Amino acid sequence: MLSQSMPSGRLKSFRGGCLCGAIRYEASGQPYNITHCHCLDCRRSSGAPFVTWASFRRNEFRFVRGRPRKLRWAGRQRSFCPQCGAALTFMSGPDEIDVTVCSLDNAGRVLPADHTWTEDRLPWIRLADNLPAYRRKRPIKALGSQPRSLFVNQSHAGRSMTSTRQRSAARRNIKKAAAAAKRKRTVAHLPKSTRTALGREGAKAARSKRRHRK
Repeated sequence: MLSQSMPSGRLKSFRGGCLCGAIRYEASGQPYNITHCHCLDCRRSSGAPFVTWASFRRNEFRFVRGRPRKLRWAGRQRSFCPQCGAALTFMSGPDEIDVTVCSLDNAGRVLPADHTWTEDRLPWIRLADNLPAYRRKRPIKALGSQPRSLFVNQSHAGRSMTSTRQRSAARRNIKKAAAAAKRKRTVAHLPKSTRTALGREGAKAARSKRRHRK
């Protein structure tokens, strides 16, 4: 996702590894698709509320020490240190590999560009970094318009308004879902005849509302 020139003195390679040091890797080229992923699979595979990823070309990445444990899940492959369990990589195709940004030695140099799969975001996570947020994958338009690599000294000007609207919409959706679930639990305890009557009244109100809109 990401195509803007890197700052002067850019890193020619990135190195990283697991917590215990049994696994080490190297990656060259520019990282891209740098994102905070909130999907359920990433949360469960890491034990964290979300995972920050950076993509590299597969032929620009290699393990230089140890052999990670590979796990195929939902048609994708994740790798972990077999000793300490640290989450390391993710692959969904042969040409690209995603690396957990926090396993990089120089993780502070890599700046995330957005949030993805926010429909799975935990309700107690508050997004306040003014980054774009996408309910699932980032749209194709965003892939073509955002810089290919983002580092700490690059600006995020102009993104706050869109991000704020998206966050507000997400909060409204969460509140609506919670209210609907609460109503459903309440109605479930009523007698069947009462539930039927409520359903008829709701349908009648909806028809009336549609007529007024015309």
